[in-house]
Amino acid sequence: MPHNPYTGTIYQGINALRLLCDEYTESKYLTFNEIKALNGSVRKGERASYVLFVGQKPITQEERENTRGYVFEDEEGRLWQKIFKKIPIFNITQCQNLDMQLLAKHQKQHNIHFEIKQRDRFQENPFIEQILKNSHIPIIHHNKDRTYYCVNSDTIYLPPKENFATKEQYYSTALHELGHATGAKHRLGRALSGDFGSVSYAKEELRAELYSFLQALELGIDYDIKNHASYVKGWLKILQDDKSEISRAIKDGVRMVSFVKEQWYPTKEQERTPQKARVKPRIQNKLENELGLER
Repeated sequence: MPHNPYTGTIYQGINALRLLCDEYTESKYLTFNEIKALNGSVRKGERASYVLFVGQKPITQEERENTRGYVFEDEEGRLWQKIFKKIPIFNITQCQNLDMQLLAKHQKQHNIHFEIKQRDRFQENPFIEQILKNSHIPIIHHNKDRTYYCVNSDTIYLPPKENFATKEQYYSTALHELGHATGAKHRLGRALSGDFGSVSYAKEELRAELYSFLQALELGIDYDIKNHASYVKGWLKILQDDKSEISRAIKDGVRMVSFVKEQWYPTKEQERTPQKARVKPRIQNKLENELGLER
């Protein structure tokens, strides 16, 4: 997983997706000031990657009147302003003269290798099976190649597991159909009645595929970004290359991941307590390029 060994931050959700799209050989990232603190520098001509930071700061009633952006009040009546920042970071392969011994001390201090190993350990197939079980959505394995979610019976239909080349392919497919299931009226309530090839059908397929991709990323399942992008691009054609629809679909995909985490992730007794979702709706150049989108 992409991470900052200096601070111990393990990037998640869309931030992780954006960094994974860079395809560097190293997963370590640093800010410009951290690179300087490690006696290093960024090589000439290197371009930064960006992660989105979301925070909040207290404000007064007087400040509220002159404040633009999202302001909310907590249970104790205090006012807070949401802060969104794009932070430039660099992969360590873009740097030179870094004090690697000093960096190793920071990494050891945060025990970050242990944290990443823990995430890997928890992202095994039994964890995904528990999510599917906790959804209480029947999964019927039939002797057909067709995979689909039936709205009327609230049932997922999949081929037998042995029909898939890898376990990762099976779980990626299962999560795609689980994504559709989150759209049921008693869950997130999306439009699921469109006929194959229609605009509404294409919109839902976009959301299910982006959810599957984001959830696979969250759970540590191997994925093929070109395959996901190709699938998404196909449905985007039906939408007449409406590029703004990708942004809306990503927002819904993030909402679907949050729903699954809050409703169906294993409890502490079953497996572990999941972390709160922190993913935000942005997408990296590499995925946009695969989709044929331009800024």
